[in-house]
Amino acid sequence: MDGSVGWGSDAIQATVVQGVAELFAYVALVVAALLLFSLALLITQAVRRRRFYCAASGLEVEVQFDERGLPGMRRSVAVLNCSAFEPPNAVRCARRCLDEDVRRLWQSWPALPLRREP
Repeated sequence: MDGSVGWGSDAIQATVVQGVAELFAYVALVVAALLLFSLALLITQAVRRRRFYCAASGLEVEVQFDERGLPGMRRSVAVLNCSAFEPPNAVRCARRCLDEDVRRLWQSWPALPLRREP
């Protein structure tokens, strides 16, 4: 032999197998990261419905909040619907109800009708 390495040698086969295995490992890592990212997006967002007295409108209202954060630590970030407005998704107030402390303060106020009579 002249000392050259042929394509059928064990060293080349081992190198090719190792390269393919590393490629599969990287692809699996990227797929796992994408799945975890998608799962994190799903568990960090929720729509919650709350019913409470709204001092600004003088009514007991039913509100849908968009909440973000991990379960148990979610915070309301947007008002999606409010029964004090017509249509309910046309919310035109200062949205003080996004603050949970304000909602708790309002809970001690007397309950009034859910909607204003025209």
